[in-house]
Amino acid sequence: MSEYIYEVENLKKFFKSPKKSLFKKRDVLKAVNGINFKIKKGETFGLVGESGCGKTTTGYSLIKLYEPDEGKLIFKGKDVTNIKGDELKKFRSNVQIVFQDPYSSLNPKKKIGWILEEPLKAHGYKDKKERYEKVLAMLKEVGFNEEYYKRYPHELSGGQRQRIMIIHALMLNPDFIILDEAVSALDVSVQSQILNLLNKLQKEFDLTYLFISHNLNVVHYISDRIAVMYMGEIVELATADEIYHSPKHPYTKALFSAIPKITKEGTKRIILSGEMPDPSNPPKGCKFHTRCNFVKDKCKNEVPGDYEINKGHEVKCFLYLDGEEE
Repeated sequence: MSEYIYEVENLKKFFKSPKKSLFKKRDVLKAVNGINFKIKKGETFGLVGESGCGKTTTGYSLIKLYEPDEGKLIFKGKDVTNIKGDELKKFRSNVQIVFQDPYSSLNPKKKIGWILEEPLKAHGYKDKKERYEKVLAMLKEVGFNEEYYKRYPHELSGGQRQRIMIIHALMLNPDFIILDEAVSALDVSVQSQILNLLNKLQKEFDLTYLFISHNLNVVHYISDRIAVMYMGEIVELATADEIYHSPKHPYTKALFSAIPKITKEGTKRIILSGEMPDPSNPPKGCKFHTRCNFVKDKCKNEVPGDYEINKGHEVKCFLYLDGEEE
């Protein structure tokens, strides 16, 4: 049996802009453009990058809220790229998602008990007592008593609502959970509580996480491995400690240099020039070359491959092909 629970091969997801003219072609935004990675069973796989880099689109594609334009999705050894109907329903019970804003994810007119029972009803749990006991057991997992069953979402704090969304994702006993900016809307003190809860639940229920965030300290804290995205591509992939302490790609170095932390003497913030290019009109060659301090002629015309510099540490940069690491 494979050690990987989810394998992503050459995933592409494009979006067309609204038509502006009868005779003009619509722009195509390449939100995710041919990415590859594998997530091991039981690990937390972090996905980071600037806003608009494609990390959320990747997450939505993995849970099939978006249908991929190209590529292959393999979950627990089975190709799920084109599944429909009952197969998709079964897949959705195994793969769940927790969104950024818990309040907009909860029906304000319904009580917490009703909200948590809803996935059970949808998947064939007909016994009312069984559903009730299951909900109470899950509420207890996050430190809530029976009283919360009868509360409305507006009666809870932001951290409490996110706890409800986390156990909502767990109601059907999934194997894989996508956490899309799941703590970014919370206060720092509450963030640490939710992260510790996620670690506890992961061990208890044998869960695998895809953790999507722009908060690099949070990603480093919770992740086993991290993939860094830029303009729809993964530019670096390694263990969390390697990425955090020894980033290699020029973009990753700039990204992680911005973290407020105690750094080694002489370490300074790397400021990137310019803005991220228009995703519907990306530059030729390496997409990062327009902002890179180490750009060469080759970078402007050729697309770098994924070069493995250490076991499990891949970098999409010509510096590591030519042995010219700065």
